[in-house]
Amino acid sequence: MPMHPHRLGLAIASALAFASPALAQDTASESDSKRLATVEVTGQVIDRRDLLQQGETGSVTGFEMSIKDTPRALTSVSAELIDLLNIRDLNDITTLTPGTFTSSFFGVAGSIDIRGTPGENYFRGVRRVDNPGNIPTPIAASDRLDIVRGPASPIHGPSKIGGYVNFVPKSARAESGAYLDQPVGEVSFTTGSWDRAVIEAEYGYKFNADATPVGYYLCRRRSTATSTSAPGSSSGCNTTTTTATRMPAGTA
Repeated sequence: MPMHPHRLGLAIASALAFASPALAQDTASESDSKRLATVEVTGQVIDRRDLLQQGETGSVTGFEMSIKDTPRALTSVSAELIDLLNIRDLNDITTLTPGTFTSSFFGVAGSIDIRGTPGENYFRGVRRVDNPGNIPTPIAASDRLDIVRGPASPIHGPSKIGGYVNFVPKSARAESGAYLDQPVGEVSFTTGSWDRAVIEAEYGYKFNADATPVGYYLCRRRSTATSTSAPGSSSGCNTTTTTATRMPAGTA
């Protein structure tokens, strides 16, 4: 039976009347849900042991570059970390650097094995004579040790494929780049098993050469032990001297 037009219009009007409050409520809910509270999160990096790879290094590319942006497998060990962890020779570096092992040459810490091959030693980016274990390589006068895994950059010349250790010495420059304003130095004495005794002395300052300031840093280390099988116990005396200066403007 067909519905009367008047009744059909009344039914449609009633349906719209009941639906309008629901639609209005849904619209209000969506508007409220878009009003999110502002949350501000702040943090601070705490690196008391200086383990984060921060700062810059020129051991890979030849010019100073951020460690995190350097496209090589690199571990940098600072002088602060060396003192904190009581690192005394290259054998101790293997506890901090992945892919490195101690060399098996008479127990003398001359160099380390990197990625299964004997590593090379570089001093300020200059390759040194291979020292697998003839004499201990002193690290006391190092401001930073950069252990690079993989062959050296072509800027350093031919190298082994395993990797190398670049020694960055303690030159007489402050962190700001200026020379030291006053003399600095320290004396330490270490003793241990196998009658091991190590005495170290360091001193750094500056002098003028033809009106050009030259910074220097001296380090002397003497160690004795009764057994060559003791770790880091090779007897001997090592003296390390490093200098740094600024070239005058206009010098080729």
